[in-house]
Amino acid sequence: LSSTSSPSSSTPTATPTKPPAVAFKLKLLHDSDCPLCEREVSMLRRRDAERTNSIVFVDVADPNYKPEENCDIDYETAMRTIHGIVPNERNELVVMTGVEVFRKAYELVGLGWVYAFLDVPVLKKIATSLYDAWARIRLPLTGRPSLEVVLAEKKTCRDVAEK
Repeated sequence: LSSTSSPSSSTPTATPTKPPAVAFKLKLLHDSDCPLCEREVSMLRRRDAERTNSIVFVDVADPNYKPEENCDIDYETAMRTIHGIVPNERNELVVMTGVEVFRKAYELVGLGWVYAFLDVPVLKKIATSLYDAWARIRLPLTGRPSLEVVLAEKKTCRDVAEK
């Protein structure tokens, strides 16, 4: 803040400031307990490290995960579909979900061509439907209990830790 005085007033006025630059191009929320998810995250992490280090990988399964640091995306919400957080042109954080998160991540690691088919509306609609179906059934398909059971277990662990 800076203060200025006008001849008619001695009240300081705030000078608008630009928000600080965000240090990432994508914050990718992922579930480290999902073996398939982690395989993809490992590849993205490796390729990102070789290129720009512009992706921040946030493990929602980590007991220290903090929704308030991630646009208030809680564990349950994060577990229902993949989430990404990106800065917009005004440096405000915007949440994206589903196949668009993969598209952004792959663009940042130099593999944008993999998701270029999303430019075709009908293909994007099909890909979105397929991913949404996968997100709903991924836990049992990877040998884990249903989302409801995982959420109940997480709540029980949290309750015990708080006592």
